[in-house]
Amino acid sequence: MAIALLPMCEGETIGSNLGRYADFVGLHTTLRLRRRLFGHACRPYTKLPSGILHLAEETCDYWGLQAEKIILEHTEFNYATLTLPEAQKLTLFSNMLSQPAGRCFRRSACGWVGERASRFRYCEHCLSEWRRKRVCPYRILCQQLPGVYLCYLHSNFLKGVKKQFSEDITDQTLTALRSKDDEQILITTSIEHKDAIEDVAKRSARYLRGVDRLPSLTSFRDLLREAGLVRSSGETDHRGLIESMLTHFGAEYCWLAGLTGQKMNAWSRNIADVRSTCEPSHAFMFIAAESVLYRRSASPGSFVPSIRKGIRDKEGAQFSQAEIECLRTRWHSIVRSARPDKRITAAYRIDSKLYRTLSRYDHLWFMAYNRDNRTPPGRSLYVPQGIKNSASNPGGD
Repeated sequence: MAIALLPMCEGETIGSNLGRYADFVGLHTTLRLRRRLFGHACRPYTKLPSGILHLAEETCDYWGLQAEKIILEHTEFNYATLTLPEAQKLTLFSNMLSQPAGRCFRRSACGWVGERASRFRYCEHCLSEWRRKRVCPYRILCQQLPGVYLCYLHSNFLKGVKKQFSEDITDQTLTALRSKDDEQILITTSIEHKDAIEDVAKRSARYLRGVDRLPSLTSFRDLLREAGLVRSSGETDHRGLIESMLTHFGAEYCWLAGLTGQKMNAWSRNIADVRSTCEPSHAFMFIAAESVLYRRSASPGSFVPSIRKGIRDKEGAQFSQAEIECLRTRWHSIVRSARPDKRITAAYRIDSKLYRTLSRYDHLWFMAYNRDNRTPPGRSLYVPQGIKNSASNPGGD
């Protein structure tokens, strides 16, 4: 007889659903429930469990999900196998469907070490939305991934659970985990850093859903070159990549997420060495690097190839790459906040000195950026009153 589990919510973790059921019927532990559902002693918070075919059969009357759908939409499978060869992915998928036969391969997102932020995170805006719709709170899978500290649906920072609990006895519900002591993971950050952190959240969610495929190693080498991080000698500027990461995300995020200089350096060296046979870096390292490199390569000539050259003006003052990026970041922020019908003109009026500085000393990037971000002709959102009157009365004075 099938167990009358609660319906599975979109993007919910398996453990969250089992925890909600246990709370509803008054179970103090989900260990026996898990044994019956999976067909073996599957521990709470197992990221990539085996026995999914058995789980699908036991829950068919209430979840109505095929085993493959459970793996792809309610476990980390797509994310955890992002950097693996296709053959290894298929092997792991097969292992997850069947009952475990001894110790089997288990790569999961919790293989990322050094993260200082809480492993259990949630969005207050999501909670408010569920409250209005009378939906029971649940843990969203993509919000638990490494480096994901922002809800990409609401563009607000997540809160981290502070409550201590045992992970070996039962699957906790979000309702049980939350407390008044929970704090926002990142308190103060610039608009630019928030944009970068949101980009990681969006990319992570898309990879988790299997919407996108990770660029090839060759593509990453091309991105490094386009981003100005490969010297004329062909050597990769490893220090430049580390500085770009810190500039892109901010030091606080890198510290919380465990994005250390050592990990960044190891990643770039493995990418640069076409003969490398090392195990691929964690998916999060690729996603963070992808975010940085695409931002740097967004416009032709957008970054100075060497951080030691900089740009020198006629008075002899030299701009380091960090200073150049600060100028660009400032201009990007002004353009984003400017009125949408005249973005570049309005931004010029806010800071004409910055406009002239970038136009003079960073001309290629500046022209390309303004071209890509100007208000499209004929699509102005704001129409002055005089124009409105003329349009409504074309023959009048």
